[in-house]
Amino acid sequence: LDHWGYRALLPLAGLSGIGSTLTFFSLMRKVPITMADPSQQTMSAWKIFRTDSRMPFYLSGVFLFGLGALMASPLYPIIQVDRLNLSYTIVGLLGFVQSLFWFLGYLFGGRILDRIGGIRSLQIVFTINALVILPYIWATQGWLLLPSFIAAGLVTAGADLAILYTVSNLAGPEHVPAYAALNSTISGFRGLFGPLIGSLLVSIGWNYWAVFALSAFLTLAGAVVLVGAAKTNKSYS
Repeated sequence: LDHWGYRALLPLAGLSGIGSTLTFFSLMRKVPITMADPSQQTMSAWKIFRTDSRMPFYLSGVFLFGLGALMASPLYPIIQVDRLNLSYTIVGLLGFVQSLFWFLGYLFGGRILDRIGGIRSLQIVFTINALVILPYIWATQGWLLLPSFIAAGLVTAGADLAILYTVSNLAGPEHVPAYAALNSTISGFRGLFGPLIGSLLVSIGWNYWAVFALSAFLTLAGAVVLVGAAKTNKSYS
């Protein structure tokens, strides 16, 4: 970007995406088509809420975590460019650090999940996510954002693994599609409004630090709400 600009980078990224699509297409042609098991019972969202008291706590926690993360996301480039004047090279190096810890998160995340379970793993991920947000309040130089990028890599990997694990565990073997659909619906809802709320707060006069503080508070609140899901036990036969 520093040398050739986005006009060179974006076509390369597009070609990479096309290559990835073709690779997966060739792989999926070899995978047999499977039909849904008619013996599995379908569940509506209302029935899930009515029969599983853990789901309101889980979904509320995930919603607060995602809302906090997304509210802050439109402000990150503003701090990086307008306040810190970071070059593309510096942002790229920080992104490399994030990707490294993203990889390490996948490498060790599964072992942690097996040891402490999905809910507790999510509580850790949500708490770490506050470390993604808070450095933007006091950063005066680019290197002060290093903890944020490290935490972002861990959170991306941890949330990816722990949410899939937790949804499958909450659903049991019979209702994974219904639970996964409800989880995706809530995630889409927060994704629709989260960035807009952050931008709206700035437009009505909130300081950037106040939006970051609120975002960090929401993601920590999500970790606290998950306590309700951890304390509510339900077994499947």
